[in-house]
Amino acid sequence: MVARTSTARKSHRHVRALGQRLLWGLVFSLGVLVVILGLGWLMWPRVSVGASSTALAQINLGGVNAHLTEASVNLQDGSSVALVSRQNQLWPVKSLPAGESMQLNLTVQGPKWLPPQVYHQMVTTPGVPRLTNQNVSVPLGRQVELEWSPSVAAVQAVKPGTWSVHLAQPTTMVSLGPAQSTPGASGTWAVQAQARSWEAPGPVQTVQWHTVPWLTASLSVGTATGKGTSVATSTSGGNTGTVLPTSPITVHWSMPLSRVDPNHWLMTPTEPGQWVKDTSQAWTFHPSGSGLAPDTPVTLTIPGGAQGPLAASGSYLEQNLQLSWRVSQATTLRLQQWLGELGYLPVTWTPTAGVANPTTWGSAYQPPTGSFSWRFNNTPTPLANLWQSGWWNVITQGAVMQFEHQHGLTVDGIAGPQVWTALQAAVLANQVNSTPYSYVYVTETQPETLWLWQNGQVVLTTKVNTGVTGAVTKLGTHPVYERLPFQVMKGQNPNGQSYADPVSWINYFWGSDAVHGFTRAAYGFPQSAGCVELPPTIAQQAYLDLHYGALVTVMPAGSPPLVPPSSQIQGG
Repeated sequence: MVARTSTARKSHRHVRALGQRLLWGLVFSLGVLVVILGLGWLMWPRVSVGASSTALAQINLGGVNAHLTEASVNLQDGSSVALVSRQNQLWPVKSLPAGESMQLNLTVQGPKWLPPQVYHQMVTTPGVPRLTNQNVSVPLGRQVELEWSPSVAAVQAVKPGTWSVHLAQPTTMVSLGPAQSTPGASGTWAVQAQARSWEAPGPVQTVQWHTVPWLTASLSVGTATGKGTSVATSTSGGNTGTVLPTSPITVHWSMPLSRVDPNHWLMTPTEPGQWVKDTSQAWTFHPSGSGLAPDTPVTLTIPGGAQGPLAASGSYLEQNLQLSWRVSQATTLRLQQWLGELGYLPVTWTPTAGVANPTTWGSAYQPPTGSFSWRFNNTPTPLANLWQSGWWNVITQGAVMQFEHQHGLTVDGIAGPQVWTALQAAVLANQVNSTPYSYVYVTETQPETLWLWQNGQVVLTTKVNTGVTGAVTKLGTHPVYERLPFQVMKGQNPNGQSYADPVSWINYFWGSDAVHGFTRAAYGFPQSAGCVELPPTIAQQAYLDLHYGALVTVMPAGSPPLVPPSSQIQGG
């Protein structure tokens, strides 16, 4: 019983040992197989293809001594293009079409005892580059910057010029051409791009570019309270708004400014005041005094070029800028009031009791209340009928001319800024007119007669000669605009014969028509070439009693003689 048990135990141990030896043998065999397979994998030639930002493709080779022996692509047209490998990147030996799918063929060789391996894979070249901004705004000092999709490796301008850019790495933004430094520049270019240097150029595309526009400015006029009224202006001046002497003037810029110095702006004529910045695009001049006289033309000159005002965009004025405006003409009523106060009219003006009578420019636009009355009780009816208070008329024109002559101004009968300035000064100094008010009345009713009325009475009556048929005297009422003691008058008679006659004591009132002295055998009927002729001695007396601005009325045949009317004022 004991012997048999021991033998069974020995048999069991033997079987177990044999199983262990078999297991270890299997493990060893498997290990050898894995080693063999691993070595085979390491030595077997293989390749993987990836994308490249510059070449057609990126390759990674595997296996001992693995190397590329052949590479090409098959195009859709059936042709084949060879590839070369540089630093594990594949480059075509000639241009490939853009945006085309093609078959990549690669042959890889490992150890000589292993067969070469052939790989096929589809690849696609980048798409045709397209401009995404065909209207380009170019900052000053920068090149024209073009944006592409997809990215490009080369761009060239085919018109104008031959500017070209080749990039080390493809990008979507490309700067082309010279830097643009002038505002208001623009152009149109035709360009081509290549997504990769080895691709064929894409189609010609057009791009329009422009720099920032030139800096410009315009004007507006405001009221004393700052609430502005737009004034139609141009950069060369002129406006249609109401510009009072104390109105603030605003310069509006076409774009925000980063640099400006109003101290370098020149206003002509000079006016005291201050420039105030309202916004980055608006500066307002506020007069600090009484302002300029009515009807004064004003010019503001602002230096141009890169040294003048500079916009935040870098733009500047193309050249010196002149902005012009004119102080509005004042009221005719205030002109008449001041002329009446100083004795230049046949009427006088008196302010309403208790109402202030200022001499500021403001009163020239808002006259105080008052009334006109005739200075003389027997003002002739033809003269009185010409008067209208508050309205421009020949009486007012004549008064302005008389005032101009007495104050050394050009005698033109226009109430411009010089007249207003001198008139205001005369009112302040109470410089009244010392010349009598004279009026000439001529009737062509035969015998043709002239009456000279002065300061309420007729001081001269004489027979005269007026113009013949074909050279008639100008009818109506006109002021004397030129006076000469002597002149040789030249002209042509209606019959075509020329004349050169010495005449004296001349008072021109319309064109070449004048009241003057000329010797005739008789007077009282048409004989002249348009003038009103008097006997020379009487003409001398009339010359002494007349003055610049004196009115001359010539009435047609059939008109009554000058008859002093009643003293009632007509027309206000």
